[in-house]
Order: sequence, then C-alpha cells, then structure tokens
Amino acid sequence: MDSNAPESLESFQEMIRKAANECFQKVKDDTGKNKFKICWWDKDLQKIVKERQAAFLKYMEQPSLENYLTSKRLQAYSKKSIKEKKKESFLQFCMDLNYKSSKHMWKDIKRFRSLMIYVLL
Repeated sequence: MDSNAPESLESFQEMIRKAANECFQKVKDDTGKNKFKICWWDKDLQKIVKERQAAFLKYMEQPSLENYLTSKRLQAYSKKSIKEKKKESFLQFCMDLNYKSSKHMWKDIKRFRSLMIYVLL
C-alpha cells in the first residue's frame, strides 16, 4: 500500500477542481455564492424575478387583495418570461447545430441538461 495515496488523491481532486473552474463560467449571486452561468439568464429576467420577490414579500408583510393580485400577476409574468427565454435559447442552439460539430453539440447538450438542475422557479 502506498503511503502517498491520500496525498495523491487530494492532488487529483485539486486538478479536477481547477479544470472544472477553467471550463465552466461562474457568476456570483446576491448572497455571494458562486453559481454556474445559465446561458438564457439575463439582466431582464433578474429584474423581473426581483420584482416578483419584492411583491411577494410586500404581500406577506401587508396582506391585502391588491398586494395578493400584484404578487400573483408578477409570478405569472416571471414564469412566462422565463419560459420564453428558455425557448428562444433552445431554438438558437438548434439553429447553430450542423453536421460537423457533433463533438461540440454533445458537449452543449450535456451542459444544457446539467444546467437545468440549477433552475428554480
């Protein structure tokens, strides 16, 4: 048994972390945590979601019919906007495909699939 096994494992893990950090873009959210950048997310969606959250908090602090309706309206609008952005991004991705880019295509498909995990509505 090699006595350097734990050190080798740690150095291997560090190499994988460095490679992943170089390959994947990260952005910081409002809490300072790193998140992977989602290709269809933009400043407009961020603004819409913040407005939705603010309206919900206002409703929770001051329950009234007007605040409830505003919160629900913004919730529906944000859901619709996110769905449209996802659809536009996927259509653009499909238009960019060609028969010569199979390696890159599968890489992008895996990226799309893995990024869907990070999406919370």
